[in-house]
Amino acid sequence: MHATEPLQPMFTAEHPRQLDSGLRVMLPKDWRGLNITEFFLISGSTSSFGTPCRYIRAYPRSEYNEMIAKIKNDPDIDQAERQVQLFEIGSACRRVLVDPNGRLTVPQDLCKESGIGTTKNTPVILTGEVLAFSIWKPSELAAWKAQSAAEAKNGRPRMSAKQKYFGA
Repeated sequence: MHATEPLQPMFTAEHPRQLDSGLRVMLPKDWRGLNITEFFLISGSTSSFGTPCRYIRAYPRSEYNEMIAKIKNDPDIDQAERQVQLFEIGSACRRVLVDPNGRLTVPQDLCKESGIGTTKNTPVILTGEVLAFSIWKPSELAAWKAQSAAEAKNGRPRMSAKQKYFGA
């Protein structure tokens, strides 16, 4: 008899989508099959050559709870700093529910922060990150990919996770 593996989210691939007039985005069918009913959204940015590329990261409750536990259990910070960090995360995150049709509403303030825009039919790309996913404006994702490629070409290559762990 095999040991039962714990069910983990598996957000994979890139999925072009559009925001509707209510700033809702349809989750891909295989992600809807995970039966996750709520996400915690937070805006973020990343950069290669100092030019920030903005996005929104979506965490299911299990991953969000894990991030909060890291703050709560960090032995290197005192109680006052812990409270500041919890405040920063709590005030920046937005809890959203997945509706019965498999859509989640992207809050307007996060759309603005990430440069996505707030009009009907705004294109976005949902990118799987295995345990979470990100929502990108297509041009921001393309810029990040171009920056990463340029960095590799200019002598600062990094081994991708695909190369390191999967040998591909």
